[in-house]
Amino acid sequence: MVEDLAASNMASNHSLAGAIYGGAPYEMRRQLEYKTKWYGSRLIVAPRNYPSTKMCSRCGAIDNDISLGERTYYCAACSLVIDRDLNAATNLANCYYYGTASSAGRACQMQEVTSPQGLVPAGEAGRVSGAVR
Repeated sequence: MVEDLAASNMASNHSLAGAIYGGAPYEMRRQLEYKTKWYGSRLIVAPRNYPSTKMCSRCGAIDNDISLGERTYYCAACSLVIDRDLNAATNLANCYYYGTASSAGRACQMQEVTSPQGLVPAGEAGRVSGAVR
């Protein structure tokens, strides 16, 4: 599962611009989509407006005031204290596994990238790989 992030929007923050373009998130996403189609597995894409970082993974409350420099997420509604990245990852996992973003039941609208039916790359017919399908 990946987030549909707009690198150009994030790069407007000058402190992040070098990291965004240096890490080439577009190329990583392109490779994930390519390999997904190659092996016939699934790639789930969370929508660009999905608040994975701003939403409490326990109660679903939204904190619109969290800054990029804050590495710990504090929820004023339920008193959850959690690493910001772990909170976002938990929200994305909940979105994938349950179709909701938290115990509050916020629905997620995800996009799925899959392999076209019957696509088998040259030399791959009958091959068993370690890829999750």
